Amino acid sequence: MPQQKGNPKKNFKIIGIVTVLAILCVASVGYAVLVTNELIIGREKVDVLTVVDDMGRVVKVPQPVTRVVSTAPSNTEILFAVGAGNLIVGVDNYSDYPEQAKNLTKVGDFVGLNVELIYSLKPDVVFAYYGQRVGIERLSELGIPVVTMRPQTIEDVLNEILLIGTICGKRDKAENYVNQLRQRIDAVVNATKDLDESQRPKVYYECWNSPYISAGPGSFINDLIRMAGGKNIAANTSKDYPVLTEEFILYANPEIIITSSMNIDTPEKIMQRQNWQNIDAVKQGKVYSIDDNIISRAGPRIVDGLELVAKLIHPEIFGGNFA
Repeated sequence: MPQQKGNPKKNFKIIGIVTVLAILCVASVGYAVLVTNELIIGREKVDVLTVVDDMGRVVKVPQPVTRVVSTAPSNTEILFAVGAGNLIVGVDNYSDYPEQAKNLTKVGDFVGLNVELIYSLKPDVVFAYYGQRVGIERLSELGIPVVTMRPQTIEDVLNEILLIGTICGKRDKAENYVNQLRQRIDAVVNATKDLDESQRPKVYYECWNSPYISAGPGSFINDLIRMAGGKNIAANTSKDYPVLTEEFILYANPEIIITSSMNIDTPEKIMQRQNWQNIDAVKQGKVYSIDDNIISRAGPRIVDGLELVAKLIHPEIFGGNFA
């Protein structure tokens, strides 16, 4: 399960000649900054792109990029979305979308990366996940550029798409794709932004059932529920994925329950739980299951997750019930 920090705003921009000191100053306030070793005029090609990644590391990526390794499913999905799927020579064990990703060389997972295998693939750049620190350090020691991702909001995901697209020479396609995603996000947000508190149903998202693990502040799911016009009963907890007591859930009396596809308990089992019969969501049959991969992966499909959650919470606005 991903660990996520607060909710800092991040941005991404191309600049001209910038000193390393300037890079670090900007990075210290949470910006992911792309710089070059020579002046960029417009979209002129350069020999090296220098990136401050989400771990605050300065990474130099030679251009053009022709061989890429992705060590997180979200990064893999972004690469395919911006038209760089043909550059991928290796992916993590859980990269299963799109279908082509299943047939690529597997290089490890969140727990451990096969550094020797990645090195043998001779990538120009590795797009990693921040939790893979040991592998990231070893690859960097071997001279392989590693750009580490740690998006925490939907806006962060859009910026990561632009960053990966630029590094892989797909900036134009990435911009067009982000514009399309932003239009879909805006459509949901604009439809729910004027709802008052009484029109926002209380939502309980159950990631796991033993113990009861939900999604709190700092998680994508919390953002999606809010943007979709709901009130997350775990929004005021202290963790991104808090453990809730049954008493807390019963007292909160959610009007909608959404469970993850990772959860052992199906909606039917949830509705049969002892003492849960008086919860409004159970009484009204508003207990649903949703594919965890589209709601927790920090990739382009997070927008699919937003639209599905919106349909669950406000079918009267977004056109029918979830199927």
